[in-house]
Amino acid sequence: LNAALAESNGVVASSVTLQSVGLNGGLGGTPVPQSAAAAAQGTVGDALSGAGSTPLTPPCFTYDTWVLLYDGSRKQIGDIKVGRDSVLAFDKDGNVSAAKVIGKWEHLVPEYLEVSFRNGQKTKVTSNHRYWVADTTFAPIGETPVVKQWDGREWETVQVVARRVIRPFQGVFVYNLTVETFHTYFANGHAVSNLKPEPPEGPLEY
Repeated sequence: LNAALAESNGVVASSVTLQSVGLNGGLGGTPVPQSAAAAAQGTVGDALSGAGSTPLTPPCFTYDTWVLLYDGSRKQIGDIKVGRDSVLAFDKDGNVSAAKVIGKWEHLVPEYLEVSFRNGQKTKVTSNHRYWVADTTFAPIGETPVVKQWDGREWETVQVVARRVIRPFQGVFVYNLTVETFHTYFANGHAVSNLKPEPPEGPLEY
């Protein structure tokens, strides 16, 4: 970690661990500068949200956030294996299908949000992670009043009822995935995107 931080000139979250088949020696990976990781990823790097809105606020979830797999089972995002696991993804029309995880990002961040939803669900996530909110629009969880979720049969809209900023003394590691084709997945049942909006502070259109 110290080497990674030194390599990033002291900017805590600008170093990432990119796990990808054929990169960094196969699965697992080692810390590399964010810019180098994206460049090595090639065209896929252009669509990653590993960079986040700023180097200090990458859009990610804490380790224990569960991700919905293609067979309906769940797995913590920190345990997802690149090139081995397939998740449920969705397209702009809400059609759900299996998609392989082709990248995984790990960051150390100084804070995150604990977001509470009307259905009792709580998620620990950085404030700028994009959630699907309506039509083809994805919005930062720190700003949107509602998100979409899929219960295995149909879509519904869930209200955000509270947000609490958590600042762990030594920071916390957070994670994001790169999913093939649609670049979407379900985090704690909610529909999210791994795409980076242009410009970074603007809304993300599917």
